[in-house]
Amino acid sequence: MVEEARRLAVVERPVPEPGRGEVRVRVRYAGICGSDVHILHGRNPFVVYPRVIGREIVGLVESVGRDVPPQRVGERVAVDPEIACGSCYPCSIGRPNVCHRLQVLGVHPRRRLKRPPLRSRRQRSPGPPGIPDAAAATIEPREPLPEAQRRLGVDGGPTLVIDAVCHPAILEEALRVAAPAGRIGMLGFSSEPSAIPQQETTRKELSLFASRLNAGTFPQVIEWMKSGRLQPERIVSHRVPLAEVGRAFELTENDPRSSSKVLLDFGPQA
Repeated sequence: MVEEARRLAVVERPVPEPGRGEVRVRVRYAGICGSDVHILHGRNPFVVYPRVIGREIVGLVESVGRDVPPQRVGERVAVDPEIACGSCYPCSIGRPNVCHRLQVLGVHPRRRLKRPPLRSRRQRSPGPPGIPDAAAATIEPREPLPEAQRRLGVDGGPTLVIDAVCHPAILEEALRVAAPAGRIGMLGFSSEPSAIPQQETTRKELSLFASRLNAGTFPQVIEWMKSGRLQPERIVSHRVPLAEVGRAFELTENDPRSSSKVLLDFGPQA
């Protein structure tokens, strides 16, 4: 839990009981992402402290509430952190990731998670056999770019660039390296403005798209992982025990070359 900006703590809290349509998940792994780092340092405009952080999780269903089949107990799940109302305009056009009343689940700083009311099965997708827990925790879903392009035989620049860092300089670089008619996807919540040169954007006729969270894509990503099209476990560089959460954040922030993806390890399931 982040008790206040720049103050991280591991605390004991009561084990929640699932209500109607809810499940309680015993967490196995939780990934640390850039959003967690921003919350820790007070750089997320949507946060009120104290705040339980984390949203990339995998675990086992250990208890269910009313209207949830009891056979789901023991099922391994990857949890979609979005809670959408299902009735506003964005929800009605299939974009619940920008719901007017959107809530985003955090991972409680303990080994159990209570899931708010489930409006669709997509929000707690079963992790299929064959996908390791460490990989399932990254469902939410580098060498220097010029070298990567030469190795892959890419001529003229990438046709799709994803800016998952949201630093002003990254977007500016994306405009420079993108191929003509390329697409650039922007993620993140940086409040700093980027200098976007109109000449470069128009000359290449680039398309810029903003993206927030996901719109029910967990099942698709799981299928890609199951078939081997995606192998996210290759980016998992560290598995750090929960008691050493401070070290996990230090690795994520201060050693980006060797800490591609850091997972908090909550220990084997009982």
